[in-house]
Amino acid sequence: MQNGFSDDLNELEISSVNVEPLNNREKLGRPVYKNLCPDFKERTACLHRDLISDWISLLLAENRERVENVDDTFKCFVNPKSVEYLFTVCLRLQLPPDVKYIALEIYNKFMTLHTTSLYEAINSQKSLSVMQKEEKWEQIFTTVSRQVALRILSSVQIASKLHSYSMGLTIDRVRYCLQLLGYAYTEQSIRKSEVRVLMAIGWCANVMQTPVTYIETFLHTIYRLNCHLEMNTRALWDYSLLIMDCIFLHSEEFYQRVAIVAHGNNAQYVPMKRLGRIEADYVLLASGVIVAACICVHGEDFVGTVLITLQRTTGIPVDSIRDFYVGIYQTIQDHEVAHPLETSDLRRNL
Repeated sequence: MQNGFSDDLNELEISSVNVEPLNNREKLGRPVYKNLCPDFKERTACLHRDLISDWISLLLAENRERVENVDDTFKCFVNPKSVEYLFTVCLRLQLPPDVKYIALEIYNKFMTLHTTSLYEAINSQKSLSVMQKEEKWEQIFTTVSRQVALRILSSVQIASKLHSYSMGLTIDRVRYCLQLLGYAYTEQSIRKSEVRVLMAIGWCANVMQTPVTYIETFLHTIYRLNCHLEMNTRALWDYSLLIMDCIFLHSEEFYQRVAIVAHGNNAQYVPMKRLGRIEADYVLLASGVIVAACICVHGEDFVGTVLITLQRTTGIPVDSIRDFYVGIYQTIQDHEVAHPLETSDLRRNL
């Protein structure tokens, strides 16, 4: 146990050896992905309508499983700083929307297991006093903190391969990205980090469907059942992704708002586990985001139709979806005071 503990600390040494000039590696920074948007009007290559209900049933069943199994480790390391860092990396690399949410789940799972194993390794050393253990943990914490950027890039690298292995991030591209961020890791360190992340999560990188999948599925269903309406599906998709990113960036504040909207003055008495279950409900998240996006794009014109369609598709009461949307509106409204230029256009449509 002690040897493994030592390996964890020394496996990733920052090195400036063999660092090539950035101007010779510019081609590695070029995006390999195309910024593709789902074509909701395309009928030739989409899922057959007889299978759509089965697919939705699978999504709903998976959502129930996630909500029922939520625990204290759910989004334990998903905080505004880590989300912003990871999202920024994915944005700079122009990766598909799904990748960043897959990477976020992998990163959270890894950090939870990694820090837990390190803590247990220290705690199991009977020869150390309490003070010595605390000092050792401070050293560990400092080391882990310095490795966050590399761990995030490793999570993104794995997520990109899960999304499309042939177009996944290579070690050279990860190294180039780290250089741009000011880190001079060697290729060996990057390779060891990827393996370390996979080892920590038990070589099981499969994650449940991301919120992006729920939004895409529900938007497709809304358009299919209401194709007579002149909906701007591309704008709905773009706004949905934007709003969902905002929610993840301000997750704690947003869900507190939702609790206040739903329970009023009694919101402070809502158990944390209950809030965690709401946060794990991606069906509710996708529904509320789509309604908010619809109001941004089309005003109040199609809200009633969209709400009814979502209620029939997901089984979530209209009032619950409305509470979720109001939480989105109030969070955006609050942030307009602090960042008026960033939110004025969005709030104007709301």
